[in-house]
Amino acid sequence: MAGHETKGLNAPDEVGDPGVAERQISTDRHRDEGRTHGQIELGRSGVAACVALGTLIGWVAWPLGSNRPWSLAILEFSVAGIVGLLSLRAALGRGSPELRQRGARVAVAALIGWVGMAAFALVPWPTAWLASVNPHVAELQSVRPGIYQAAPLSIDVGSTLALVLKYASYVGVFWLTLVLACTRRRVIALAFAVLAVCTAQGAYGTIVQLAGDGADLWNPGFANGYASGTYVGRNHYAGLLVLGLGLATGLVLSGTSAARSYGLRGAVETVVNFLMGPGAWLAFALACMAAGLILSGSRGAFGAWLLAAFSAVLWQRGWTRRARPSVLVAAVVLAAAVWVGPHNLVSRVSELGFDSNRPALVSSTVDLIGQSYWLGAGAGSFEWRFPAVRGAEFGAFYYQHAHNDWLEMVADLGVLGAVPLYVGIGIALARSIGGARRRHDRLARGIATGSAIGAIAFLCHGLVDFNFQIPANGFYFFVLLGLGLNAADRGCMPAALDSPERRYDRARYGDEARAADLHAEAVPSRAGVVSHLEDRRNRPDPAEPSGTIRRTGKPASERPGD
Repeated sequence: MAGHETKGLNAPDEVGDPGVAERQISTDRHRDEGRTHGQIELGRSGVAACVALGTLIGWVAWPLGSNRPWSLAILEFSVAGIVGLLSLRAALGRGSPELRQRGARVAVAALIGWVGMAAFALVPWPTAWLASVNPHVAELQSVRPGIYQAAPLSIDVGSTLALVLKYASYVGVFWLTLVLACTRRRVIALAFAVLAVCTAQGAYGTIVQLAGDGADLWNPGFANGYASGTYVGRNHYAGLLVLGLGLATGLVLSGTSAARSYGLRGAVETVVNFLMGPGAWLAFALACMAAGLILSGSRGAFGAWLLAAFSAVLWQRGWTRRARPSVLVAAVVLAAAVWVGPHNLVSRVSELGFDSNRPALVSSTVDLIGQSYWLGAGAGSFEWRFPAVRGAEFGAFYYQHAHNDWLEMVADLGVLGAVPLYVGIGIALARSIGGARRRHDRLARGIATGSAIGAIAFLCHGLVDFNFQIPANGFYFFVLLGLGLNAADRGCMPAALDSPERRYDRARYGDEARAADLHAEAVPSRAGVVSHLEDRRNRPDPAEPSGTIRRTGKPASERPGD
């Protein structure tokens, strides 16, 4: 022989060999564990960082939504510590975090640009330059004592610095979710950690509200007869529940079998199968969160969730076959409403209707945007600029925020500062939604769809409130964005061994699908798989002797002789 022979990945005489199939299943398991093609190879440090992120997910909602300086400091230092640990290991050459998805890299770059633009407002400018670039801010800075030759774009440096640190922690959490939740188990664990926190908050708020003052339970909100959980504001509490409800709704819509059944017997079988499986836990989670949302009396949050969930039902491929799970979601919400009594939400709507001072507040915010269109006046400047445009309809009310996250961000940072944020969020949502439609694995599709529903409902609620300014809510929002991106990508969350997606790949591509690296976001064609396999087979292995003959997939008559 000219040298010893190394069998290729798809040699014909190996097809049907039980040993090959067993080795392939082992490789699939290792790939699912993240050991073969993981995005991040950090050993125990990677596991510890993921555990730390999960612990942070379980913590941030409870201390008043982390909306106090001490709890926000814990959040920021924790995120900075985890990011610093991974960066240090990368600098020492012991493992480098990697964002494999191009969409994720673009989204992270856009969000970094958003934080950079917010920090740019802290840089001092010569007063002459400032007057030419931003006359409105120059006029405001001119009345401050001690401003002679230079002044920053921000009229409140302290508030801007605090918000820059908070925004940086948001981007850090988003990046950590992308690089740490790089295996199927981690995506599932972090998604259900978010769901568990939202369920616990919904249950706690419901218990406190129904028990009344006699139970002597901690109720920091004292929300005048409305549930607020461990939050001070009931609307922000509802904003948290909207995220969890969106995730649970996506799991229910994607997790129910599409097998057809008709009549009363079919409906009973559907309900029994749903309650005997994981759907029972999802029904419990939905009931707790829906009860808390109804008891909070938040009209905007409830409407935002209904809009996002209904849009998802219509958007799902073959939505008529998804009618039963949507009916189950509606039944659970209706049961929760009957249990807690819908009077909270109904009384709010009947008492106030849909009239509020939000339109006047939006008009005043638009006036602020017009004063400093491109660069704003620095993050956190709204509360200082609003009195100048406040109309008589507001009376003695003092507004620290615009009750509209979208407009307040533009008013504070200008168009140049807000656009990178919207671009990053838009890219992440587009990739999650597009990837969810391509996934055949139910759990992956459910997490991707649920993350998108929760994020869209959160953004819709942001049209009438300022949830983005609450640290815990912003934290969970970016965690869901990252989980949705990873769940939509087959490289981060491979399909289960017995899932329709894995069976589909093997049926369509044959043995090539077993050997090829299916961590690409989509396999465009059989030719692409075969080409990829040929590249792998013909790539020289430095561990092999120089005389090694590698077997290709050609017929035996065309192979090199032994």
